[in-house]
Parts: sequence; structure tokens; C-alpha cells
Amino acid sequence: MEQIHSTDIATSGVENDLSSTIGFFIWIEESPRDWIECVRSISGSGSTGVIFIAFAHNTDREFLLSHFGSLKDVKLIPPESFNVGLSEIWDMDLLGVAFLLSPTVLPNSFLTNAAYWIKNDPRVASVSFLSNAGGFLSFPYRNTPHPLAPDGYDQTTLTYHLRARHSIGQRRGVPIPVAQGPVVVLSTNAWNLCSEDGDSSGRDVEFLLEDISLRSGRRGLVNYLDPYTFVFRVWPPNFMVRENERMTVRRDALNRRHPFYPICYDIEMQRSDSVLAQALDVARAQTNGLRILIDGSALGPKEMGTQLVILQLCKELCTLPVVQRLFLAVPQPDRLPSYAQELRNLDKLILVKSNGLEFPDADYVDIIHRPYQPSEPIPWQRWSSISKRIVITIQDLIAYRNASYFPNWQKWDDYRSNFRLQASRADAIFSISNDVVSVIQEERMPIERDRIFVVENGGDARSPDQPVRVPRVIAERGWTGRRFLVAIGATYAHKNRDFTIRVWAELRRMGFDIGLVLVGATVPFGSSRVEEALISSKTPCDSLIVLPEVESLERNWLLKHASLAMYLTSAEGFGQGPFEAACMGVPTLFVSFGPLRELLPDTVTCGSFRVDELAAQAVTLLTSRDAAQKSIATIMKSVERLSWKATAKKTVDAYFEVLDMPARAGWR
Repeated sequence: MEQIHSTDIATSGVENDLSSTIGFFIWIEESPRDWIECVRSISGSGSTGVIFIAFAHNTDREFLLSHFGSLKDVKLIPPESFNVGLSEIWDMDLLGVAFLLSPTVLPNSFLTNAAYWIKNDPRVASVSFLSNAGGFLSFPYRNTPHPLAPDGYDQTTLTYHLRARHSIGQRRGVPIPVAQGPVVVLSTNAWNLCSEDGDSSGRDVEFLLEDISLRSGRRGLVNYLDPYTFVFRVWPPNFMVRENERMTVRRDALNRRHPFYPICYDIEMQRSDSVLAQALDVARAQTNGLRILIDGSALGPKEMGTQLVILQLCKELCTLPVVQRLFLAVPQPDRLPSYAQELRNLDKLILVKSNGLEFPDADYVDIIHRPYQPSEPIPWQRWSSISKRIVITIQDLIAYRNASYFPNWQKWDDYRSNFRLQASRADAIFSISNDVVSVIQEERMPIERDRIFVVENGGDARSPDQPVRVPRVIAERGWTGRRFLVAIGATYAHKNRDFTIRVWAELRRMGFDIGLVLVGATVPFGSSRVEEALISSKTPCDSLIVLPEVESLERNWLLKHASLAMYLTSAEGFGQGPFEAACMGVPTLFVSFGPLRELLPDTVTCGSFRVDELAAQAVTLLTSRDAAQKSIATIMKSVERLSWKATAKKTVDAYFEVLDMPARAGWR
């Protein structure tokens, strides 16, 4: 994880103003020496609230007077004046009081959220905080007090890190049944409403706070955890022994007053799907880093759109400090295809077997992500047993809407049924554009809109300095120095390769001596191969080359040496064509619609599939260097925004939002 230093973190004026409305009531039972750092941290916490220090009979009074008695805004409360001091602080004009129950080191501005929530909602009874030893709010080990802060952090740097994703107005408190921990902020409203409901005169301050927080819940108020703030509890000798003894006594006493306690507390401690558990999962992932499993079972011998997405996403995710570990499930971990060999050099990446999507070697992770179409059944019970959340990507609904891509109607119907099932069970769907989101909604996919995230693919996967290799057929035909158009894509009918041939033929009719190279696998159903054969039979065969799907080095050569890339698709899937060509310094002819219009809004393109209009635009791009360079520059400007680095960052942000949502109910 990226290291943050306390000295780099400043306190804002707004936080100071709000924090000053919270007072401090420190309860010292034993050695006051342990409190020196705590009192010092209060003075640097961004608060100017008054500090009351109450102490027990066995406390060293002389030490308290010599070290704390002369401090500004500090008032010492001897044992015989405990109740008077407690009443006095509540008589002040404060939003609430922060009770410190054991020696604790506080982060800068630790009251920011508590003061904001109490000020803006009179129903807030109390605010507790994450702590290394905070009972059921212990962090990062839930229900397990620990003597140390999370590795690489102190209380201030961890608080800064936890707050970094949201501004104060976006932060939400987490409802909890009872206040707990070394520091609890109790609101003045809660005190005024509930202090008379029972005996509040005892000197067991922990019991007092838990009791009032339970009474507050009975009156309709709410107790919150601040999951964005970490306080460090000093770990004295025999801490756990004393803590367990005190907890047992408090549980019995609280149960006598509140019959529903401690059952509500114990249930909340254990439930993995509670709002508290979800908040702790998010905070833990943000602190220790995300553990992600990517379904890379599509990494076969050929590098097409799906393979490029998997490769680029994994590479960029591994560069992010917030990612702790990335598991990539592939068919054969010991035999990666040549284009994916660089994955072995990524420190955070671990290759595991996909094994029919069962992932037998995978560890437990925060997120499982299938970053491409859910075109086959997913073993949901297995996936949910090794992850907290499951995400699938929908690039398009072309096959979902097109029966001709299947051998018969039943296969198409099965595909659609499976597609809807996957959408209904995923915790979230990622999509490559707002246009595709609109199509998902048009088809009434069974998932809520707030679980659909737009995460655009990057466009900077290729560059002119990438290694190249001349395709054998190109060399044999003597085309290494010839001008040619190139169209890359499988023979799916929506790719309109036959239409590309018609535009090329029109260019030849207009006098252009230019060849055409068609590259892409032939698909068994929904192909345009017959139409391509009929049209190409009317053109000179020495000017047309048809290649199957080529390796990445040959693809690089074709893109780099083409005069113009042809991308006349009428249904958009991955959207890589214009970006790949522009990165190689080649303009692209395409029709502006849907995702292409959304992602490349300023590019000069055609608005229809008329051969004469497309041919005229092709002539402009082929004959005008200024027009070609302008087209390339416009696309490259979009590449700055649509980089794979930006894709990875947006992906991780969405992962955190998904973790902060409840898992999809109804099937788990």
C-alpha cells in the first residue's frame, strides 16, 4: 500500500469549527502516565472543545496536577465531584461530548464526521470509531482486539486513507446496536432524552455510555460507527484479562435493564451480511488492499477483443497501490499464449486454473470479475463461496438481439435465458458505455440501475513502437510497399465486411489503385462470408487479401502500414478499432452512432451507411493529410481520457462501491 505520512496531513478550517462544538470527558482509573500522549493528541486533533479529566480514588493526584492541571481548557474532576463534573459539561452549549475511556491516541480531525452528523441530524445518539481494540468494532480484525495498528499506518494516516474516497457530505455512518470502544461521542440530544431513564450517577463510564446508547435506540435515536476514522487504543499489561472480566459484568447488568441485550449485540458481532460487516469489509479492503479474481478463461491462442481487455485490465490493476493481490484464472497456467507471457512478470498477479470456471486453486477474495460477456453458465454457488461480491461485464447485447448468430431458435433462447440469469445474480454489471446501459435497460435486464456501472475500455493498448511482423501472404504478394485499406474483425454480419468491400470497390471505380485486407476469424453462424464472396467476385482478386485472425505482431504491422482503417460496424462491441488505428498513426473510416458517438464525439465521420457518402469521406482521409491528421489527433485526445490506466482506476472505484452494497438476495 502507498505510504502516507502524518506530517503531510493538514486540518481544514471547516473541521475545526465543527469539532469545537464537541467537549471531552476523560475518565482515568489507573496510571495517569498512560494518558500523556492522549491529552497531547487531543490538542492536535483539530478541536478546541473544553477538556474535563475525571479520575478515580486510586489515581496519582499529584501527577495529574503537575502534568494536566495547568493546561489551558483542562478541568480536573476529583472522585467526590464526578457527578457534578458530569452535569457541568452537559450544561455547556455543546453538540456532544467525546468520552475517552482508556488511553487512546487520536488522529487529526477525528471529530469531523461525528460533529457533522450530530449537527445535521438530531436523531444521532452516539458515534463510535474503528480501533485496534474496540470490542466488536476492532479493526482490521473483527471482534479481535489487537495491540498494533494495521501495518504501515498510524491513527492519522489510516484515517486520512479511509476518508480519501468520499467528501464529508458523502460519508455515511453505520448503524450499530450499542456504542462501544475506547472513544464514544454522545450527543447532547441523547443525554437530554435518556439520562433520566435510569441511574446515570455511577462511575462505570463504559456502562453508562452503553446503557444510554441502548436507551436511545428504544426512543428512536440511532447509534453510529464512523468507519472512516481510526483511533489507536494503547495496550496495557493484562489488557485482555481485564477487558473480558469487565465485559462480563457489563453484559449482566445491561441485560437486567434491556432484555434484548446482549442478543442484538451478539448477532451483530457474527453476521457476515450486516451493514456493519459490509462497512468493515470496505474499510479492510481499503486498508490492506483489494483481493481480486479475474476470470481469464477466454485467454486462448488468438488475441481478439476479449483477450485484449483481460490482458490490459490485469496489467493496470497490478499497478494500483489499492490492489493487494490479483488472481487470474486461465485454462493452463503453465502454458500461457505468447501474447500473454508478460503477465508472468507482474508481482501481484497469481495464475490459477479456471477448470470449467470452478477456480479450484483460488484464495478467498473480495471481488470475482468476469470482464466479458456472460455467455455460458456460471457456477454461482462456487463463486459466492470464495468471494464477497461477483461482477460481470456486458460489452453489448448484439447476440442477445440477433437470432442469426445461433444454429437454431432454441440455442438462441437458451443463450438469452442464461444471459438474464447471470444478470439477475451478479452483484453488479459493468458496461463499456452509457449507450450499452440504455440497451440493457431497454431489454429490461433483471438488475437495479444503481448496480450498473459504466467503465469504458481503454484505447491506448497499441503504439507505433510495438514489435511487428509482416504477414506471410502480404510478403508473398509483394504488398509491403503497396497502399491498402485494412478491416479487422470476425465475419459477424454486424461488422459489415461486405459493405466495406462495396466502399472499396467504389474507391477503385473512382480511380484509386488501392488494395483491401480483410482480417478476422470466420464464424459459423450469422456470418457475412457469403455476401463477401458475392461482392468480391466482381473485383480483381489481386487487389484483395482475406486473412484469418492473425497474431498480435502481424496485426500491429497491418495497422501501422495501412493507408486507412475500415470500421463500418453497425453494432458496437469492444470499440477498439478507431483507437488502435489512431495509436498507430492511421485514420479510421466509421459511422457515428451509439458508443462510438459517445466515446468519440468530435471526430469527423459519416452519419449513415450510404456507399457514396462513405467513399467520399474515405477520399478525404486518403488524400488530405490535414484531414487525416485531424481525425487521428481527435481520437488521440479521447485516448488521454480513455486510457487503460483510467479504466483500472474506474474499475477499482466501482469495486469499492459494490462492496459497500449488500450482496444480491434471493439465491445465495
